[in-house]
Amino acid sequence: MSFALDLKKFAEKAGANAEQVVRKATFEVARSVVMKTPVDTGRARSNWQFGDGEMPAGTLDGVDPQGSATLTKLSAAIMQSRVGGVTYVANNLPYALRLEYGWSQQAPSGMVRNTLTEFGQHVRKVTGELDK
Repeated sequence: MSFALDLKKFAEKAGANAEQVVRKATFEVARSVVMKTPVDTGRARSNWQFGDGEMPAGTLDGVDPQGSATLTKLSAAIMQSRVGGVTYVANNLPYALRLEYGWSQQAPSGMVRNTLTEFGQHVRKVTGELDK
C-alpha cells in the first residue's frame, strides 16, 4: 500500500479519533527510534527529545540503557502536544549523526532512516487498534 493510500485510509478510519491516532502514531515512531538506538552507556538513548512547533535544543545529562525513562518522557510530551502542527523527535548529541550512518555495529543502517521506512506500518498498527 502506498503512503498516500495509508494516509487516506487513516483519515477515513480515524474520524473523531484523529487526534488520539496522531499522538499514538507519533509515539510509535518515537518508540521505534529510541529502541533502535545502539547502547554503549545509554546516553544516546536518553537524549531523544520531543519538540512541539520547534526543534529541541541542547543535550541531556544522564543515561537510559533500557530506554524506558526516555519513552515515558516522550510519551508525556507527545500526549500534551498540539495535533496538526509540526513536531520533532530529535537527538542533539554530537555523535548522533554518526550513529545514524553506521558508526555502531549495533545499528549499521541507522535508527531514523529505518523507522521512516516503517512509518506506514506504524500508522496501520494504530488505526487497526480503532477496530478493537
